[in-house]
Parts: sequence; C-alpha cells; structure tokens
Amino acid sequence: MAGISLSAVIGDYIVPTYHNGGIFTFSTTIYSWLIWGIAIAHVRISREEALGSVDSNS
Repeated sequence: MAGISLSAVIGDYIVPTYHNGGIFTFSTTIYSWLIWGIAIAHVRISREEALGSVDSNS
C-alpha cells in the first residue's frame, strides 16, 4: 500500500505529465518542489550547524 501511495505522489506531484493535468496542475507541482527544497535546505543547514562548519563571514 505504501508503494502505491508513493507512486501516486511521484506521478501526480513531482513529475507532471499531460495525462494527469499537465500545465494546468503545474502550480501544484511547483508548491511541492518548493516544500521539498525548503526541507532539504533545512536538513543541510542543520547538519552544517551541528558540525560547526557554517561560514561565520556571511
């Protein structure tokens, strides 16, 4: 069941195609990409801060 759900999310929101709405649902895809990007950036920044490798000059 988890595999089916994951496939549905990937197919509908991460990789838009003509068959699932194409350009009309592209705005939903953009929000999904933004959320994933923010989450990944947060994890990377948190790891760098924990390791003490953040550049203090910025």
